[in-house]
Amino acid sequence: MPPVNQGSRTALITWTVVTSFLFVIATIFAIYYYVDSSRMRTENADLSKRYNDVVPAAALASSDIEALRAARDKDENGYNKSAGLLDVSLQRSDKLAKLVAGPSANNPERSLVEGDAAVKAAAAKIKPLNVNLSADNLVSAVNLLSDAVVQRSTEAQNARKQADDAVADAAKKRADADAQIKNLTDELERKQAELQEAQSNVTTMTASKDEQLQQTAATTDQKLKETQEALDKAHQQVADRESQLDKIKKELISVQTKLSEIRPDVNRPVLSQADGKVVRIPGGGTCFIDLGRGDQVIAGMTFEVFDRIEGIPPVGDPNTEVALPKGKGSIEVVRVGATSSECRIVNTTAGTAMTEGDLIANLIYDKNTKNKFLVYGNFDLTHTGKPNPADGEVIKRLITQWGGVIVNDINVDTDFVVLGAEPVIPTLTKEEREDPVQKAIYDKAVADAEAYSNISSKARDYRIPILNQNRFLYMIGYYELSRR
Repeated sequence: MPPVNQGSRTALITWTVVTSFLFVIATIFAIYYYVDSSRMRTENADLSKRYNDVVPAAALASSDIEALRAARDKDENGYNKSAGLLDVSLQRSDKLAKLVAGPSANNPERSLVEGDAAVKAAAAKIKPLNVNLSADNLVSAVNLLSDAVVQRSTEAQNARKQADDAVADAAKKRADADAQIKNLTDELERKQAELQEAQSNVTTMTASKDEQLQQTAATTDQKLKETQEALDKAHQQVADRESQLDKIKKELISVQTKLSEIRPDVNRPVLSQADGKVVRIPGGGTCFIDLGRGDQVIAGMTFEVFDRIEGIPPVGDPNTEVALPKGKGSIEVVRVGATSSECRIVNTTAGTAMTEGDLIANLIYDKNTKNKFLVYGNFDLTHTGKPNPADGEVIKRLITQWGGVIVNDINVDTDFVVLGAEPVIPTLTKEEREDPVQKAIYDKAVADAEAYSNISSKARDYRIPILNQNRFLYMIGYYELSRR
């Protein structure tokens, strides 16, 4: 074993002592810091529990905290900028409580209860006024109440104005009534004065009038005698006229009897015989009839086609559109031959078909004579509902083109009467009667109506067939063409 160095030994001992001392010191510090850390953790846990009871840690970063901080930092809000946010929140709650319940309020919860109760009480009070206070906050409730107050105030002002206007109107009417009463009173007094004057004049005139009455009585007796003689003479004239009238009636009956022998009854078929018949139907919308150039047939003439067995129907009542003399259809002559003519079939009645041997008729056409027609009134050939004089000229032209004769007056030689729409007499107001133009129109309508009635009456007396527009058009086969 080598010898130990005395200096190294001392150093080792010194190092060992220092190391031990430092370890002890370190141990003491470690114990101190551990005890202090435990105390601080305990204090921190206590503080955390106390602060969490006030505000959770997560809420410190919420928007509500930022809103409180922003409200504290605004000068116009009046908060102490160094005050804690809890103090700011408490101050806001206190302000809201005082705003709801008044300056003496110191309990926010109580203020909320009182505010809710106040809203409900107000809603109940104003419900009979038809104001619905369905608000869930004081601001809405106050706004609704203020609107209702403004509306009621406006209604009250309007009602007050209407009342004032009514009072003023009543006062005016009363003043007018008073003025009228005064005028009537003055008029009554004037009339009474005139009456008294008239009574005085009557009394004065009575004496002089008695003598005049006596003279008048004598004159009246003479005039009565003369009047009676004139009346007797008039009675004799009436008797003479009645005798002449009886004689004329007998002559009329005699004439009607003679006419009945040569003229068909207006209630029987106007045409006792057809003008011709259909001899061939080749198809293609054409047919041939047994009339040609020697029968005075011309192109453009139309005929109504009737069943060969049923024959030609009566004309019927000219005052209605019932039972019009409508046949199987109508045809138009397009080419005239020597003994026959080619015709275009204008139309056929639904459910019927033209056959060979069917009869054809045209009231105007007569190969042996020229029938005389009286045409009167306005017609409506286009069926627009508005009769006009021009259509009457069309009918007259057809009659003359197809062999008939137009006469201007009705007599025993007239064969047919064709009447248009019956004239309508307008109803005039008082102002229109004073208008010369309207009065002239009215007078013309009255004259036309009287002429229309006279022609109808004479035609019946002379047993002349009367046809209205549609019956005439069917009897000449022109009804369908007139509508085109």
